[in-house]
Amino acid sequence: MWSGARSIWIAAVLGGTVCALPLFVSAEGLRPPEPLEEMVVTGSRTPKNLVDSAVSVTVTDGETIRQASQTTVAQALNVVPGVVVKRSVKDGYNVYMQGFDGDRVLVLVDGQPLISPSGAAVDLDQVSVADIERIEIVRGAGSVLYGSSAMGGVINIITRQQDGTQLSLNSEAARYSADAREEQLPAQQHRVKGAFRAGRWFGSAQVQWIDDPGFDYDVETVAQDAAALEKLFSRIAMGREFDVIKAEYRFQQFEEDKVRDSLTVPGQSSVVFYQSHVEQIQHDLRVQSTLNRAEKTLAGQWQINSRVIEHNEISGNSNSLRDSHITLAEMDAQSVWSTPKAEWVAGVVVHQDTLHQEKLPVSAGHVGTVEIDDALRNSVESFAQVSWLNPKNEWVAGVRAQNDSDFGWHSAVRASGLKTIELSDTQELQWRLGAGQSYRVPTLKERLYVFDHSNLGYIVLGNAALKPETALSFNNTLTWGGHFDEYRKNLSVELSGHYSAAENLIETSYHANASAGAGLQIYNYQNVEKAILQGVDLSTTYKQNHVTLQLNYSYLDARNGDGQRLQERPYHQIKANAGYRYTPWQLDALLYVVHERDEQVPADILSVEQNSWTAWNINFSQSIGDHFTWRTGVDNLFNQHKNPAAERNHLFDLRPVSSRKIFISIQFDLI
Repeated sequence: MWSGARSIWIAAVLGGTVCALPLFVSAEGLRPPEPLEEMVVTGSRTPKNLVDSAVSVTVTDGETIRQASQTTVAQALNVVPGVVVKRSVKDGYNVYMQGFDGDRVLVLVDGQPLISPSGAAVDLDQVSVADIERIEIVRGAGSVLYGSSAMGGVINIITRQQDGTQLSLNSEAARYSADAREEQLPAQQHRVKGAFRAGRWFGSAQVQWIDDPGFDYDVETVAQDAAALEKLFSRIAMGREFDVIKAEYRFQQFEEDKVRDSLTVPGQSSVVFYQSHVEQIQHDLRVQSTLNRAEKTLAGQWQINSRVIEHNEISGNSNSLRDSHITLAEMDAQSVWSTPKAEWVAGVVVHQDTLHQEKLPVSAGHVGTVEIDDALRNSVESFAQVSWLNPKNEWVAGVRAQNDSDFGWHSAVRASGLKTIELSDTQELQWRLGAGQSYRVPTLKERLYVFDHSNLGYIVLGNAALKPETALSFNNTLTWGGHFDEYRKNLSVELSGHYSAAENLIETSYHANASAGAGLQIYNYQNVEKAILQGVDLSTTYKQNHVTLQLNYSYLDARNGDGQRLQERPYHQIKANAGYRYTPWQLDALLYVVHERDEQVPADILSVEQNSWTAWNINFSQSIGDHFTWRTGVDNLFNQHKNPAAERNHLFDLRPVSSRKIFISIQFDLI
């Protein structure tokens, strides 16, 4: 009893202490500073010491990620500098980096693409945080190493490699304190995971279930502001190490259901509601060399990966549903070899995806309509990159070529360099400079999509005449770091600038002539001939004993060729995190703040309701012994959210669809 009371009392005291800390934040975690020899893999597709990487890589460790969220990656990315997370109209979450949206930011898990098979932005709310070891982020042109859809950068979610036998249980309960729906059970998530190793055999399994009733700002109205959702993640992995190779097979399954009341049809008593049912099955097989496994790196001298995804989704308003069937098959091979002064990486990727879509009948006895009839796309890609290594410098150059079945040949080149200057025994300055091309071919969805909501007054159409997107990008980063005495343990400051000249960016556009003729609002995908995206990022990190602080500021200016700002890209973003660890009681506290302001107001808006927002979040966790951990906190402490009447009244409100959420979770590590 005393232990639990003591924990609560400490949490209350530390709550006041953390809130008083200066907001120079840290996304690098709550633990003592990591060793300098931190390894990263995303910038070069081979393991590199972080301080020796010619490509700037931002790393957020798994402890910080799980401190921010026990459910999905969408919320966890709020602690990652320079990443803008947006809630979509379908209650999913997408990202923006350096002005490029989620369609142009490639999301990987262990180096393999997690992008939706149709090529659209991956929903980060469909990615579990379970077993994440760290997240590595590379900003800027990434097409040389990762192909289409990496124009704005790469987010690589790296999972923990289980070693030995483990078994753990985790449960969380949460409630929306201000906007809870009437007579609803609390939100909850439950997870069980385990791993084993027997000789050269190893394996793991996990199941996670998430249930969230959503929230409603005004229970007197029909429309619900956030959907009720249910998610089920399951994964099984099995592998074996041989003398010179390691083979691993992974099976993953994801299911999701969403329901959100939208409106009533005049003259009818029934309610029109948005609904979505997703089922996705994924098979992965990886075979890699273990010639250098003594180094415990993430990649061998060579590796071959194959992946098959089958994605089925029924979604839309209840009186206008669509059934989409998507498949993806991909195989890539990579080889690494070294000479005394250089390291070479080369590989090939073979890819195929299909899309079949039908509009379902409104009622029994009616016939559905085939809108996309088994569309097929193939591509073959090859890449090569060489790194020249020196004690304090590294230079990297690479090239990629792709042949697409619908758009022919594309290529991209990129070069990056690192110059390290030792200012003293405790301080150094690093200069990273990168320039490169990137590209993206239009997806099957953008070219062929038909989203007919004539009954609600609008239609969204694909455009078969779309052109591929291209960009030329430059990144320039200066990093100063110092390691001082025990009172000034670690201080670093990073200043980076970026500039991208893009052509033929694909955006949805209102089609005035077609709308006037049809008496409906008709939108379709169009190429924006030219766009300039440029900005500056400033990050300061300070670590002293058990305190970690960091402040990140990002400025972005994104405009089309006519000088008009692109929408959904705020001028200013500030992220601040403050972490504290009280080691005697294994108690962690994390306060993180997200602020955004000055986004482009759409032309059809009558007035501005709010063009800035700030969300404060605070979490506590404590490990008791070797087998028990509890965690509690509040998300969106001051309940900042969009005015539900703003859209109806044609007012612009930048604030997100969000609500104050109080949660508590426990975890038992049984083995």
